[in-house]
Amino acid sequence: MKHDLIFVLAVAAINASGRAQEIQRLDPSLDQLIAPNARLERIATGFNKWTEGPVWTNQATLLFAEIPANNIDEWVPRHGVHVFRHPSGYEGSAPFKGPEPGSNG
Repeated sequence: MKHDLIFVLAVAAINASGRAQEIQRLDPSLDQLIAPNARLERIATGFNKWTEGPVWTNQATLLFAEIPANNIDEWVPRHGVHVFRHPSGYEGSAPFKGPEPGSNG
């Protein structure tokens, strides 16, 4: 659970320019979950517009949806990111006509 929260905070703390921002602790009880000296770390870049829905696996890897690319990607510590599943949503033969062909979160 600790890793999930750190990743969510990291995602929320990256602004449009891609620069990390400080963690704003609005409730002191956050210190029970995240060390006061914790730092955000960008683990991957280069995605097609946006990603959603991070989830940790039993193998300590992170899965997330890269919706515009119609991928589910997997981040493996010390190895980086690779496509875990493609297509992850739309599988039709006709060109997809909407903005979000992939799985959603």
